[in-house]
Amino acid sequence: EAQRKALDIYTELRQLDKLAGASGIIVKTQKRSKKASIEISIIGHLKEMQKRADAELVTQEYIKTKEYRLRHVKSYLEFKQIKYVIDIIDNTFDDYALFRRGTTKVNISNEIKALSQWLNWCRESRQLKADVASLKLTPKVLIKGEDLTANPPISPGDWKKIERYIRVDYAGQRVNDRRGIYWRKCFHTFVMTAKNSGMRPKELLNLRWSDVNIVDMGQKSKSDNRRHLVAEINIRKTKTKEPRQVPANCGKQLKEWLEFQKEFAGRYYSEGIKRVFNKDSYVFCNMNNNCEPYSLSQVQQTLRAIYRRLDLREHWSSDKPYTLYSLRSTFIDEQLMKDTPIAVLSMMTGNDPKALMKHYQQLDVLRKTRELTALPIGRGKDDKQSMELRDNQ
Repeated sequence: EAQRKALDIYTELRQLDKLAGASGIIVKTQKRSKKASIEISIIGHLKEMQKRADAELVTQEYIKTKEYRLRHVKSYLEFKQIKYVIDIIDNTFDDYALFRRGTTKVNISNEIKALSQWLNWCRESRQLKADVASLKLTPKVLIKGEDLTANPPISPGDWKKIERYIRVDYAGQRVNDRRGIYWRKCFHTFVMTAKNSGMRPKELLNLRWSDVNIVDMGQKSKSDNRRHLVAEINIRKTKTKEPRQVPANCGKQLKEWLEFQKEFAGRYYSEGIKRVFNKDSYVFCNMNNNCEPYSLSQVQQTLRAIYRRLDLREHWSSDKPYTLYSLRSTFIDEQLMKDTPIAVLSMMTGNDPKALMKHYQQLDVLRKTRELTALPIGRGKDDKQSMELRDNQ
């Protein structure tokens, strides 16, 4: 009986195949998913992205950032003991935010974006199971307004402590190593330029002397004969890919830094350094490394250590510690306190006006207490009168 039923089903399927062929319907068989290891798959994805970088569709910095974020994804999959892409299922990434606890939600969100792009590439490469490829695999991270204050602006009192320590105790400290002397002077200028220009750290590291113009605005006041030097900076390599110009109140520090670099090159290096150090050199270059810019991590680690060393009260609106990007936030905060128009500030910082409006939520309005609560001293009696527009009759 079982053999007869099996024969009937086989015959029925054969007839369906013939009918499909007669009607011109082509039945395709499902291709099997490729079994690729997580590491090989991520490398393949980055190679495809490198082709886009070679075609100048994306920047090389974009590729490096994506590679860095995918390292966390790879570590998570190792933690989950998943070696192959084909082993990924619908709930594989449900615990990703928990795994990355300790970092900001903004960072987690950016990592999930990189994860999503890699998974899309895996779908196109048929590395995921067919039933899994059609599902949404990445978790959603809800970012609140408070999560956007991960880089709080530095309060005026804390900034005085930070600036004095870097200028006097750090950059002014005597060290026997000439590399240490050079780095400390460079770091001081970097911090002052970041705080007075609002430039992003990576934009500063990519800045060249040919994009900096020092302008003498005259003496500071009638009683102060010191010159007021302003730096006019052309920022070409930006996050938004839109070049912009920034007038910055750090001309004195940049002028002194350039003079120090010239004197340092002449004292410690041969004529060969002149072929590398010129007007097209990076402003914050490392002469001990063929005039390449210092790494972002070195700047971050140094500033983080200084923050920890000092007794800082931190910003009133956030319980997050200061970061390197707090220098940029401080610049925006100070410009808003000066009532700089949002449109002008947007052009200077490269930020969307909507993003700048969020800084108003963090403004320390108490710094304007005197201005906002000023008594109307010297004002005469208010002679305001209402005009009766209707006839009383």
